Amino acid sequence: MGNKEWNDIFKHSSCTALAAVKSDHSPLLIETCRTSHKRRKRRVCFRYEMAWELKEECHKVVSEAWRRDNRSSCEDSDLRKQLDTCQQELLAWKQKTKKQQNLNITQGLQSIGELQESGSGNHLACMKRPKRMWCLL
Repeated sequence: MGNKEWNDIFKHSSCTALAAVKSDHSPLLIETCRTSHKRRKRRVCFRYEMAWELKEECHKVVSEAWRRDNRSSCEDSDLRKQLDTCQQELLAWKQKTKKQQNLNITQGLQSIGELQESGSGNHLACMKRPKRMWCLL
């Protein structure tokens, strides 16, 4: 994949040509090492994303989580429990939504790759369709 010195340094490297989305050049994915060990997940601080406001489902998730754990008292511990419940529900919703978005993107890239492989050059309308779909995500 490279010259001798490069291959000596990166013995377990690989190069994959990806589907070209907005270019006539295929991007190259170069992996310099393949590791089989899994990294430990580190706990990340929860952050509410403003982009979620655009999704009607997000409002439903928050409303349902808040109603389900609704308590009549105003103690700090009860409020904390409600916020925790809301956070867990949002994270579950985010994961489900992201999984579907990744699936849509993968299918779109496969479609673009197939069109590029066919090489007939008259698939411009088909290639624009996944782009419009991605704009909605």
